[in-house]
Amino acid sequence: MEEGCPYVSRGGLKLAAALEAIPLSVQGLTCADLGCSTGGFTDCLLQQGAARVYSVDTAYGQFAWKLRQDKRVTLLERTNALHMNPWKPERRCKGLADFAGVDWVVIDLGWTKQKLAIPAAVRWLRQDDAGDAVANPSRGIITLIKPQYEAPPGMVHGKAGGYFERCADHRSGGTGAGPNARLGD
Repeated sequence: MEEGCPYVSRGGLKLAAALEAIPLSVQGLTCADLGCSTGGFTDCLLQQGAARVYSVDTAYGQFAWKLRQDKRVTLLERTNALHMNPWKPERRCKGLADFAGVDWVVIDLGWTKQKLAIPAAVRWLRQDDAGDAVANPSRGIITLIKPQYEAPPGMVHGKAGGYFERCADHRSGGTGAGPNARLGD
């Protein structure tokens, strides 16, 4: 845990700010954290009262020990959220035996455009009898938009495509997520 940070990573601070700004209470709800990494978002959800969190990441061994020990957390490491459908029977062996969908999905995926992340997140939401994600104002998706991953080629510079040369480019870089921003309204 970073000194002065109430969560296992600063990611928790970002999500806490979003939950306060919306405002949204996750008290008693089931959530999924796609791209959980060390678990900052997961930690925030638990501290805000989430009943259960499914934490998913392609990495292995990064997730904070205190969260690994928490019975409210189902950790799915070495798992790509973009290619996973938690409703499929073959996923039941990975801690999803009693999976019934989630109320909220939080996303912090690196190197991934929102046009790929959001449809993957929708698959985690509670479904009705027809298999559709239930449209409900108490359910949805909160995603961290990273402008450098949304920007068109040529706008982002550096070996790993990591920076904008002009502030205006940074502000407009996230507009690639715009068409998805109202998904679920």
